[in-house]
Amino acid sequence: MAAFIDNCGFVPTAGGTTDWTYGSTVGGYQSPSQAGAINGQTYVFRAQSADLTQWEIAAGTYASSTGTFARTTVLYTSAGMTSKVNFSVPPALVAIIAVSQDIARTLRTRTVLTSGSGTYATPTGCRTINVRMIGGGAGGGNGVSGAGGSGASSTFSGTGVSMTASGGNGVPQQGGIGGGASGGDINIQGGGGQGGSGVFTGTNNLAGGNGGSGPFGGAGIGQYNANGGAAAANSGAGGGGGGITGSSGVPGGGGGAGGYCEKLIVSPAASYSYAVGSGGSASANSGVNFGGGAGGAGIIIIDEYY
Repeated sequence: MAAFIDNCGFVPTAGGTTDWTYGSTVGGYQSPSQAGAINGQTYVFRAQSADLTQWEIAAGTYASSTGTFARTTVLYTSAGMTSKVNFSVPPALVAIIAVSQDIARTLRTRTVLTSGSGTYATPTGCRTINVRMIGGGAGGGNGVSGAGGSGASSTFSGTGVSMTASGGNGVPQQGGIGGGASGGDINIQGGGGQGGSGVFTGTNNLAGGNGGSGPFGGAGIGQYNANGGAAAANSGAGGGGGGITGSSGVPGGGGGAGGYCEKLIVSPAASYSYAVGSGGSASANSGVNFGGGAGGAGIIIIDEYY
């Protein structure tokens, strides 16, 4: 991507097919040094004859020691070719310009991955992607021996990128621990599930704990005298713990949420491998103990900038 400087225009020392070396400033313009041209930076420039019969738009780097712009890549010419124009005399003007591909655009697309694994193909012309993802949430416990299933990890990897958002953990009684995260610019451990509300004494039906949440919310609710609530689809949150009914018992703990990570990738590779973490299973009913709710699957959201 080429840089741009304001109002830079000059007459070069020679024509032909040589690189453009600064000779004198055209009236109303600035010289490269006055305009702030940077050594080694790539610029796009238009060279044109006084009668406009010969012109060329090309890109190349600037050498401050000699005041020279290299004619490395020819984009457009008066001859309709991509080779250098052989100027019969030094051009009347060489001006630094901006072409459409170097001007920032607001166009953005989005890819949302909600299950499975495979290969993500970067769209043609995409210059930057922002990847956000969460691992699967764990299922809620039933308070006795039944832990909710742990969530699976969401991953996104390829050239120079290795992101992992681990799934949340499920336990029978205490709240499950949230999954970790790594490889992003932002890495946040998933929220832990809430433990069951106490030991049943014969006077109350106690509630299971709520599931843990991540940035997308959606945790399952711990329930009284009922199965724990399931987490919202693709939230990566934990399921709620099951309640109890009867003369004794301990309510179930909520499942932990999946970890969350986010990464901005400039000049992305052509493709990346991905996997979306599944949510953990709900624990089963057991005697006076109700089973917990299922955890929410993870999600990968990729915003693409052009």
